[in-house]
Amino acid sequence: MPRLLQRIALDFGEFEMRIGFEDSTEIFNQPQSQLFSLFLKRRKATVFEKRKKIPTFASMYDQDVILDQKLFSEYLRFVFLEAGITHHPLLRLEVYVNVASNAPQTTKQLWVHILESLGVSSVTLCANAISCAVGAGFSFPIPSFALLIHLGYSRSEVAGVSFTQCLFSKDLEFSGDKIRSNLEAEIFRIYGKELTASFWEKLLSSVGGFLPQAQKGVNHSEYLSFLDEVSSTWQIPEEFLIEKISQAASMMTTQLLLTLEELSADELSSCVSNGIVLTGGLAKAEGVASYLSSMLHMPVYPASEPDVSAIRGVVSLMQELSSGNDVAK
Repeated sequence: MPRLLQRIALDFGEFEMRIGFEDSTEIFNQPQSQLFSLFLKRRKATVFEKRKKIPTFASMYDQDVILDQKLFSEYLRFVFLEAGITHHPLLRLEVYVNVASNAPQTTKQLWVHILESLGVSSVTLCANAISCAVGAGFSFPIPSFALLIHLGYSRSEVAGVSFTQCLFSKDLEFSGDKIRSNLEAEIFRIYGKELTASFWEKLLSSVGGFLPQAQKGVNHSEYLSFLDEVSSTWQIPEEFLIEKISQAASMMTTQLLLTLEELSADELSSCVSNGIVLTGGLAKAEGVASYLSSMLHMPVYPASEPDVSAIRGVVSLMQELSSGNDVAK
């Protein structure tokens, strides 16, 4: 009897777990914190007793190093079951994984090893820059040079992509995780406040409003509502947030301008003609694209669904392979 085939796309972020399917437009999209809490609750008590401390998701997983391989494997198996992915002898399961564009080879090998240990028949690794570019609407192979800025909640990068390759990738100092870690200590030191997850979620969703060059164009209700909450509930001056977030944005701008200086004449001409693609969770915040455009003096276009560009792209790459085309690994 021939084996059944199932292909899935996996974007395993620090804050969100996303799984796409070859035969459906639906995406399994769940917060990692909720999934991991549920995973811990369902584990056997005897396993907890063997541990002095219940591990947190952050202590188990890092985008460069998987810190607890056994626990990570168990968690992936649990997530697959939650997403309706079951393994049996007659099923050939192929997984396409979005990985950091500059992920070390050891991390890539570890992804393959762990997934194969779960019974996955084939693992294809897709560079985040390629995934996001395709998810933002580029055809694959990408016909000409494109510059992509990915502003994620956990990691941000600027990358050059062309045809089937990520030509270069550089980490940026403007991600949700870095903004939070830099502000958290300062707010506690100066104002003595420990802020909730809700505060940080609202801050990051309206981060463009705190960029001076973008403020005039940011008048949406979400941003204005958050300003009221900042002053009335949290009693943190708006000027403080503008100063700190602007500092992080200034560092990012310097990195981007240096990257533009390193491009060839043809690559720079392509950026001017076609614009720069903007993806990632922070790209949803109104004002971020206009800020970058004004600072870089060239058009910056956010993807239609910037926060899910990566998983959309991996699904598209998966479909390209199923039709017989080559896909970058």
